[in-house]
This record gives sequence, structure tokens and C-alpha cells, in this order.
Amino acid sequence: MPSIKFISSILPLLMCLVLSGCSHSIHEVNSENKFTASKVMTLVQVLKDNEAGVDGLDNPRSVRVSPDGTHVAVVSGDDNSLAIFDISDDFNLSFNRVFKNNTPGITGLEGASQVAFLPDGNSLFVASFYDSALVVLDRDEANRYNFRRSVSDGLSVERIFNSAEPVGALDTIGLLGAWDLVVSDDGQQIYVTGYKSNGLSVFDVPELDVANPDVSGLDASNSDSSADRPVPSLVKGDEVGLGGAVGLALSADNSLLAVTGFDEHMLTLYNRTPDGELRLSQTLIGGESGIHHLINPQVVRFSPDGDHIYVACAGSNAVVIFNRIETEAGDREYTLFQTIIDEDVDGGLKGVGSLAVSADGNKLFVAAEADSGVLVFKKEDDGRLLLESKLINSEADGAPTDMTAAGRNGLEGVSSLYLSKDDSYLLVTSAKHDSLSVLKLHHDRRD
Repeated sequence: MPSIKFISSILPLLMCLVLSGCSHSIHEVNSENKFTASKVMTLVQVLKDNEAGVDGLDNPRSVRVSPDGTHVAVVSGDDNSLAIFDISDDFNLSFNRVFKNNTPGITGLEGASQVAFLPDGNSLFVASFYDSALVVLDRDEANRYNFRRSVSDGLSVERIFNSAEPVGALDTIGLLGAWDLVVSDDGQQIYVTGYKSNGLSVFDVPELDVANPDVSGLDASNSDSSADRPVPSLVKGDEVGLGGAVGLALSADNSLLAVTGFDEHMLTLYNRTPDGELRLSQTLIGGESGIHHLINPQVVRFSPDGDHIYVACAGSNAVVIFNRIETEAGDREYTLFQTIIDEDVDGGLKGVGSLAVSADGNKLFVAAEADSGVLVFKKEDDGRLLLESKLINSEADGAPTDMTAAGRNGLEGVSSLYLSKDDSYLLVTSAKHDSLSVLKLHHDRRD
């Protein structure tokens, strides 16, 4: 089975090939209001794959904290797994268990790429790229997560990725090359992008039977009938499609859904009604004839107030920001507001693909898998972002002296960022070093 690091049919920026080492010293920011990286955050813990009993961190692709703050979930693209960690009262992580593909009773985790919890924390979901599947796990009375079922079309990796014959009608649920997923705040809908399906699948949570103890848990490839397979609504975009759908984000009020199109340099926006219906709102197109730096957009995030959209564009080494305006007709739409390229910040954005927005919207944390470090931007009064500091992967002058070698490595080849609910901790996964780092954020700023 091919490794998620070495698939040749996807642009390496998307699938994140093995990357050569990068190292950058800290660069001072041209601002009177700045503070050093060591004061912004402090490394408190590094967990590495196959060390100290930890498993499931070989090429970690995404990390999430459960809504009640008791668990951390990490999906691995090369371990083909979901790892669960317990969180102590002082936010120390300890390994709980790992679910690995094709171990007894576990299917659908080949090339696991994204994970998300239901708002009540009682279920979590994994999107898997190679198995082209949506995996469902439920939490029991002992506060442990257990595999429940895998939903897929049951097609092999060879059939989906290597066959010259079109998949066509065999793609019935839009999960081929499943990449990203988000859950609505009401817990009623799950949105999953399928890169090879080039579409968006919308599942109603009740149809996944996550609360029904009588569900067999079999996916289409392991059952004699697909009658119990949930049928999602399929969204393919307008006449230009979704452009190779990968990234997803819901606005804080759940009224807007954003989809990035990696291949065709697109950002597609949908209005979401209170009952979950999607209506196409706007399509923004980059590339040579469009928005200049909107190239291979991968990850997208909304500001908490919905006034800004942040897009990590791996192909242009840039973060592209859109702001919401009111047109003469009284409609609201997004327009280009600011572009931050790698040269603007003296490095750190090569292959940018990780974003995290603080709860108050005043900070944006950014990292790039083909680069090193975490960049911290602050929001100015006019809404523009200003680089405030860098936490970098270097022993050069200016690097935080309290960073261990393991901690520095954990900031190289970053594959995902996630902020805890109260913005006290930043979780960082490194695909290059197979690690999960925990950094404590400091809010006592000094001018």
C-alpha cells in the first residue's frame, strides 16, 4: 500500500512529500509593538511516535481537542490510524489508545487525513484519503472511544487512483480521496470534501446512526448489501465545479461554508440556511487570470465575526485574506483585502498549509510544511494582519533558549495547528518528525 507521503498523482504540496530540512533564524519585525517568541509561547510537551509508549504519530495530519477538553485526537497518514490522548488538569497529554487500519474490527483508516468531534463530544469522525471513507467512533459510559463503522463505496486504492478507467457511477457518496471534514455546531450535519470525487458530501448525522446501538458497523466493502449505507447530499459546485475540493471551513454562526479547490485555484462560498441547506453564494478564482496569489489554496478559516476569510495557498507560499463588503445592491460578498507572501515575512510560508485563529480574532497562527516554525500575526484596527513574532526551528542567535532539540524539530514540517478552546495552548503536529507538540500561550503582552 503506498504511503500518503509518496503518492505521485497529487501535487506534492497537497500530499506533503518527505521534505528536506529547513532552518530559519528569528527575524525582527518592523513594529514598535513586538515581543519575543519565547514570551509568546512556551514549549511544555513533545510526544513522538514510537517513543515512551506513544503510537499513531507517523506523519500526523491533523489534531483536535474534544469539546469537553478531556481528549486529544490525532490522525496519521502513514500509520493509517487515529490516536487518542488523555488531557490532565494542567493540560499534560498521556497516550490512551490507537485505532489502526485493518486490525481486528477496524477499517477505513488508510491515509487518515482529518478528524472532528460532534459538539457534545460523544462521537468523532475521521476522513481517510486512500480508503475514501468516513469513519465513525462513539464514546461509551467509561469515556472511551470505540470504533463504530466505516462508510465508503468500497473501491480499492488501485481502482480509485491508478486505474485508467473512469470511476463514474461507482462513486455514489462523493468520498473518493476524502480530505477534510467539518461538523455543524448543531451536530446535525457533517461536510466532507472528496478530492478525487471533486465534490462535497453532506451527511445528516442521524442517518449515520451514531446514537443507534443496533447498527452493524459494516461498510459497503464488508457487507452483502449497501442498503444500510447512509446517502449524503452531493454538491459539485456550479458549471466550473469545485476545482479539486480539499479544504473546508464553517463560519462561527454556521451561515457560510467555504471550500477550497486546490487544482483550479478556487474558493467557493455557500450560504447555509438554518435547516442546513446550501446555496451557492460566490466563487473566487485565482491563477494567471484571477486573484494573483490564490494558487493551490489548501486550508481556509473564517474570522470569528465572519468579516474575514484566511486562505493558506501552498502554491504561492502566501496567505490570502478576503474581507466582507456590502455591494450597491445590498448584498454581501467577499473581496481581496490583503496578501502576505513568503518574502514579506523573511521566510516561513513555503508550502503554507496550517492556520489557527484565536477565539477573539486578534491572532492568526500560521505554519508551512515545507518550512520551519510558527508565525504569529496580530490583527490591526483596520483588520490587516501584522507579523508579530516567530517561533522558529533553529539554534541560531535569537531562537528561544528554552526550546529543546525535540521541541525545535517539532516545529519543522508542520502539518497542522489547533488552539485549545480557551486559547491557552497551541497544538502542533510535525509530519517530518512524527511528533505532537504542546505550546502554552502567554497573554501578558508587553509593548
